[in-house]
Amino acid sequence: MDYKDLYSYIKHASAAGGCEDHSKIVFTGINNRIVDMEIPGGAALPAPVYMVEVPPFPSLSVST
Repeated sequence: MDYKDLYSYIKHASAAGGCEDHSKIVFTGINNRIVDMEIPGGAALPAPVYMVEVPPFPSLSVST
């Protein structure tokens, strides 16, 4: 994957033990697309394995 920017955040939030339990990684591609990944280690309720959220496209207004 080609990217021009990478941000990562790893935190030991709530689980007992010596490893991190929450990760966030944000890639900005060379085409300016953004991939935002969050990997939580602990969840109170079951969640889907994958969840894809697509932001709404900005509305296009045409003035005459």
